[in-house]
This record gives sequence, structure tokens and C-alpha cells, in this order.
Amino acid sequence: MEFNNIYIPYDIINIIYKNLNKFKDKRSFTEVNKCMLKYYYKKTQMYSLEIYVNKDYIRFYNLINKYDYEKEDLEYLKKICFETMKHLNLHYCIYLDDIHGFGDYRFIFELLYKYDIINKYMFKQNSPHFYKHFYPFMEKSIIKNERKQTIENINNSEMLYSLKRKFIPNSKKNNIEWVYLFE
Repeated sequence: MEFNNIYIPYDIINIIYKNLNKFKDKRSFTEVNKCMLKYYYKKTQMYSLEIYVNKDYIRFYNLINKYDYEKEDLEYLKKICFETMKHLNLHYCIYLDDIHGFGDYRFIFELLYKYDIINKYMFKQNSPHFYKHFYPFMEKSIIKNERKQTIENINNSEMLYSLKRKFIPNSKKNNIEWVYLFE
């Protein structure tokens, strides 16, 4: 590929692209010229997952089901898992009413349901509160490739209240529109 009359081999460009850590950087890199945009556009869309983690459940869900992150970029998937775990407690709180807040566990649920890379050790290190109080219930509830049964297990669980269908957040403190787990 040529930039300002300097030829740079695609191997070098791929190395540069791969070492960019943030979606914003990857997107800016692909917008250098038409050739780069054409070559990297679809691949770059996969990395927009980091924009939606803990913020936009619908887009997060769509992306995690559109791409196979385990095959495409396992390191990126690990980064997303750590980002999700970082905010598991009440950092991203959904209020049932103006007093009672619950952790938004939809994002970590989707990662646990879809991938097996998250383990107990990661939770113990990054979110001991979640590991101690909620992880055992989520682990028991999840049946791989049986989403309807998994959601039924969650609804029958003693915990995981914010994932249940009977959870109806009615507070002005909530800054997002609540969306239940997709079946």
C-alpha cells in the first residue's frame, strides 16, 4: 500500500492495526484512505463492542452474537471481560425505585452464556463481591445453547434479581431505558 509515495507492505500495516488497542484508534487508522477503509472496515466494526459494554445492552448483544470473538481476537474478548467485571458491583446501578439499586448483570451474563473464557479466578481477583454473592447463582442457571431454559432458571433463582422478568425498574435515577435479556 502506498502512502505519500512511500510503499508500506500489508504485513506491516496489519501489525500496526493489530497493535492499536482502542476502537477509536482502529477506526481512525482505517479512515486514512479508501483502500484502508475497504480492507479494514468490516473487521473494525467488531471492535466497537468496547463502546457498548455496560452502556447499551441491545448493541452489545447484537455484536456479541454477530462475531465469534473467541476465534477472531481472543485478547480483545479478554479485555471486554475485564472491562465488564470492573463495573459489576453498583457502579452501573439500575434502580428498582428511588432507594433500591441493583447491579446490571446483563453484560456479564451474555459473556458467560456465550464464552467459556471467564473463570472463577478472574472473578475472585476483579470482583470478589460478585463472585461471592452472585456468580454461583449465575453459573448454576446457565445451560449452554439453551437460552430459554437458562432464562427460566434465572427467573426461578433466589438471586440475580436484575436479570429476572419481574424486575421492573421505575426510578428517575435510571439513565437508560431498561431492556430485559433477549430470549
